[in-house]
Amino acid sequence: MSTKAISEAVNRLYRAAGGQELDRAALAEVLTLAAAEPLSQLPRTRDAMGRDPSRDRKDWKHPKGTLLRLRPPAEPIPLMLPKHPELARVLINCRNGFYRQKALQVLPVPEDAFQLGCLIWRLDEWVAPVRLEAEERLLTLMARIPPEAVADLALALLPRIEAMWRLSDRGLQLWHALLARDDEVRGMLIGRLMAAKGGGVRGVFLRLMRDPMLDEALPMIARRAAHPSLRKAALAWQMEGVVAYEGVTPQRFGVSFRTFGPLGRPFSIDPDREALMQDAMRDRSVHVRKTAADMLPRLADHAPEAARRLALQMTWDRHPGVRQRAEWFVKNRTSE
Repeated sequence: MSTKAISEAVNRLYRAAGGQELDRAALAEVLTLAAAEPLSQLPRTRDAMGRDPSRDRKDWKHPKGTLLRLRPPAEPIPLMLPKHPELARVLINCRNGFYRQKALQVLPVPEDAFQLGCLIWRLDEWVAPVRLEAEERLLTLMARIPPEAVADLALALLPRIEAMWRLSDRGLQLWHALLARDDEVRGMLIGRLMAAKGGGVRGVFLRLMRDPMLDEALPMIARRAAHPSLRKAALAWQMEGVVAYEGVTPQRFGVSFRTFGPLGRPFSIDPDREALMQDAMRDRSVHVRKTAADMLPRLADHAPEAARRLALQMTWDRHPGVRQRAEWFVKNRTSE
């Protein structure tokens, strides 16, 4: 129902534009409805905004005060864009490549994650000149894009963005530069990761951790992230001293090539392993506590007495899987 409402508002917007007028109420309605849609449905929302304004050519009117009206009127929307660049927020999604390119040339700074997503999706544009225009516009606007828009879009669609078919190397570099733009963006990404509970957050977290920009937040993520898989991974990586991930490289045309075996990189921080383990052994998730028990040998490499003390405490854990791991460590490692 919401996509139908978006399409109806777009129709009103373009009918008014055919008469050289901007229907601000219709424009605001389109953008408000679109921003309220789930980001996971961004392609569908964009399609609802994709009407081609040129199909109303028969209804276009000459500007008021025009004396000579023997020729067909000029296309009104490109003439309106310099005066009303906010119209480009909708026009960037239309099915006419000429209009998309004109819209990109004057597109204002995206105000939310949906508007940023519309710009990022143009990096996958099938018309090469429009794709190049999108790259130039992203470069121009990058410094002023709200950090919350970047974080929300990344959390919802990062794997899909990096696997887009026509995304050029330059477009991918611009996207990565946006993610690592400044401390504000990093802070927002960390905040969103800490609060996220959906199943897709693990994939986003693994992708972001290929770069060291979030290393300093790992101790906090290991203790306080809402999703247990994030706490588990952050704990294991810090105890091992390396970030490990699968070697999947997004390629063009929707094909990904997997490098078999784990890849990894060293940490840029030196964590307090004993404090991490003390918190992990009291974690509410049994999966995190099992990982803590598995990491007892790593702690023993740095602090053997602390590892033995924590292992003895874990033998009283309420879950048998944790107890068995801790008992094995006490029996086999502390007697060496």
